[in-house]
Amino acid sequence: MMIKVTELLEANPKPTDQDITDALTTSGPSPHLCRCGSYAAILEGAHRAARLMAQGTTQ
Repeated sequence: MMIKVTELLEANPKPTDQDITDALTTSGPSPHLCRCGSYAAILEGAHRAARLMAQGTTQ
């Protein structure tokens, strides 16, 4: 999932929730499905990464 989100953020620095969901569930030969119900945390993590990348920091 981290690799897919990194690829997404490199192509789209301001993704929507739908962009993130699509990148994780419909792209590539093996979709990354979350079976633990933590989609909210995954979405927030991707948005946080996007904010940090926009600021030029990784902390």
